[in-house]
This record gives sequence, C-alpha cells and structure tokens, in this order.
Amino acid sequence: MKNFWGTGSIRKNVLSVIGCAGLMMTGASFSPALSADLGGDCCADLEERVAVLEATTARKGNRKVSLTISGLVYHQLLIWDDGVDSDAYLSTNVPDAGTMIQFAGNAKINSDLSSGYVIRIHIDADNAYQQSQASDDASLGLVVTQSNMWIKSEQLGKLTIGLGHPAGDNIGIQDPTGLGSALTANFVIFDGAGFRLRTKNGAKPFVGTATWGDISHCNQTGGGLHVDCDGSPRNVVRYDSPTIAGFVLSAAWGEDDLYDVALRYAGQLGDVKVLAGIAYTKSTDDPAGPVTESEYYQASVSALHVPTGLFALVAYGHEEGKIDPARTANTTLPDREQLYIKAGIRQKWNQLGATVLYGEYGSSEDGFNATSNLFGAGVVVTGSEFDQYGLGIVQEIDAASLAIFAKWKHYEGDVSTTAGNVEFEEIDFFGVGGVISF
Repeated sequence: MKNFWGTGSIRKNVLSVIGCAGLMMTGASFSPALSADLGGDCCADLEERVAVLEATTARKGNRKVSLTISGLVYHQLLIWDDGVDSDAYLSTNVPDAGTMIQFAGNAKINSDLSSGYVIRIHIDADNAYQQSQASDDASLGLVVTQSNMWIKSEQLGKLTIGLGHPAGDNIGIQDPTGLGSALTANFVIFDGAGFRLRTKNGAKPFVGTATWGDISHCNQTGGGLHVDCDGSPRNVVRYDSPTIAGFVLSAAWGEDDLYDVALRYAGQLGDVKVLAGIAYTKSTDDPAGPVTESEYYQASVSALHVPTGLFALVAYGHEEGKIDPARTANTTLPDREQLYIKAGIRQKWNQLGATVLYGEYGSSEDGFNATSNLFGAGVVVTGSEFDQYGLGIVQEIDAASLAIFAKWKHYEGDVSTTAGNVEFEEIDFFGVGGVISF
C-alpha cells in the first residue's frame, strides 16, 4: 500500500482542510472584521498568508533579496603600566574593529547586474581606544559604522552609496595571514590611545589632557591613527572597478569635504601570496581645530610564503596639512611621516588550527596634535617622535571560528618645543583575549 503521506500535494491539501476547519470551528472568537477578511474561500486565504510569511522570514530575506547575518565578538583583559600607576581593565576594540553584527544581502537583476546592502552595528563597551588612567569605563553604546547600498556590474564595476569606507581606508593594514579582526588592534595604537602622557621627570605629572593618541594622530583625513589615517567610516559615494589581473581601482567622494583614490593588488606569485596598495586622500573639512586642509599619501605591501608560513608587512604614510594661524600659536605645520613593519610566521603546529607568532614596530614623526600653551605660556611644539614595539601570539581554533591571543605593546615618545625637548614616560600594555566570529 502506498504511503498516504508520500505525496506532497495530498499532505498540503489535508493540512489546509484541517487549518480551514479549525478556523471555522473557532470563528466565534474572531472579530467580525477578521471573519469578513477571510471571505468564503478560507483555505485559499490561509495558503496565501502562509506563503507571505515564508517569503518574508528574517532568516532568509524575501523571495528577491537575500539576508545574511554575521559578526564577531571581541574581548580582552588589558593590563597597563605607565611608570607611576598600573591596573587591569576589561575592554573590547574600537568601533569598526571590535564586537559587531552585520546584516548584508543581495539580489540578482540579470546576468550582469546585481544589487545589495550592508548594515553594520558595533556594540562598543569599554573600548581600549578611549580608556585611560582615570577610567576603565568608555562605552559608546551602539555605533552604526556601515549603512550603505550598492549596485554592481560584472563588466563595469561596483557603485556604493552611504556610510562606509572611503577608497583609501585600510590600505596600510592589509594582512596576508587573513586573520582580519583578530590582529587589527596590532596595526595601530588603538590599545591605550586614550591614556594620558606623563613627562619623564621625578614627579611624572600628566601633560594637560594630551594622550598617546595625540602623538600618533593624523591631521584630519578621517581621524585615524598611525598608518591608517583614512580609518574612519564616512558618508561617501564609492566606485570600485572590476578586478583586472589582480588589480582593483577605487575612488570615493564624501560630504563635500573628502575625496580619495586607491589602487589595490591581490594575487599569488609562485608560493607567495601578495597584497599591496597605494592611495591618495584629500580632506578640506574645516573643524574647530587649527588644520583646515590635509593631503595623505599611503602605500603598503605584504607577503605570505605559503609553504613556510613566513609573512611580512611594510606600510608607509605621508601627510601634509594647512593651518589657520588665527587658531593656533604655531606658525608652521610640519609634514607627518608614519611607518609600520610587522613580520612573523603562521603554521599549523597542533590540531586546533594555525598558530601565529609576530613582532611589530611602528613610528610616527611630527604627528603630535599641538595645543597652544600645553608646555607653558607661549611655548610652541615644533616636532615630535613616537615609537611602538610589540610581540604577540595568536592561536586559531577552527572548530569554533575562534582566535585567542596574547600581546605586548610598548610606547615611547618626545616632543620638541621652542622651550626645549620634552620626553614622555614610557608605557606598556599586555593584552590577552579572543575574538569569535559567526
């Protein structure tokens, strides 16, 4: 005898009849308006309602546009010592590099065209960028770092509009190991950027409200740090060309104050995976500070030797700016130079996943955001030096999409002023934590 439930159409009809009968038997509990809305053919109406629910479920999107939910959770224990005090904080990473959830989707228009969207929300709880000696609480709450839509032609390229990354963003932090957010904090001085500077003398007092972020800051091409000066999401219109022989050309314009252009390369030369990029950014934003215009040039190249796992990254940035003499005691603004070098090895030495060992060095010349009278009445900052050293280990756990890490970072710096040289007390950070993606 045939399985009565083996036929999909029979099963569907039986369930519809049962559902319709249930509606009629409980009809007294429905309002007149709802009963009238069902009409005479209640079963057909029920099937229509079920179809609508299936098509609009948030797990998949609708019948035309997909929905993919992804994200990561990043937390660490951050121990610091500034030569006078020390403590241990729990922290996450900065917005756009730490804990976040992303909604993305796309739809196929025809054989050449597609369109889609990205919405990224960061859960910013006690980020390491804003914590300081005075406070371990530095939460910005929910921060929207991307909200844009795009249309893409396989032949002509991709056009994106909305809140997102300018063309030159992240040129200086391309990582051939593919770890992404697990190591993002090790490219720039996000950890401890909000910690205040101390002068290197017997009393070791704070230097006003100046921070370690101030000594390795960019003028204003996005408000980033170190070699990622164009590092802040902006409201932009961005174009990305199709990939041609591994190259992608990008350009963006945003908010009538910024435009940039970038060229990236990704490919494999024999056993070596290579990532490289160059970018130019100009900002004519006019905030309350002394800088009224800035131009930023950056370039980087990184390589991973696949058989051995050896990798290296070199990034360089050069920034030129203009100031309004009416807003500052400084009469000149020196060009700013940033350099970042990272090298290490990535190998699978155990069954959990790959292990990464790395060392890093970073420097910033004349990157101090000078403030009038910070070092005394009429004293002007004429230059600055910043150096960063670090070591770290990352263990990937493939079965859980998890990476756990331990890292050490050391900062030192000084400034030149019209009253003499001022050296800052060195500071150390040790972090241990993890990032899990979903």
